[in-house]
Amino acid sequence: MDCFFVERGSTPKHFSVAVADDLAITQVDLMEHTSGSWTPMHESDQSVGLSWTLDSNHPLVPPFSLRTSGLVTTTYRDVIPGNWAPGGLYCGTGR
Repeated sequence: MDCFFVERGSTPKHFSVAVADDLAITQVDLMEHTSGSWTPMHESDQSVGLSWTLDSNHPLVPPFSLRTSGLVTTTYRDVIPGNWAPGGLYCGTGR
């Protein structure tokens, strides 16, 4: 099981997560509930270390699936729930 920490200051248009044990991760992508496609996030330095951020011109629609890439690619379906909150820790099993 892997966990994602939603950064404080995240909003429906500015979403940022830190990935626990992210040393081998080189990319994180987000899929909105209403979308069938992945949107790349960009790296950013936050208070808890390396984070991945997505700035959107529209409110993002949860739940969110996340895909991490590095040595392997892993998909976490609906790991960030519809009632997510900044400062929340959300865990899931990837495939």
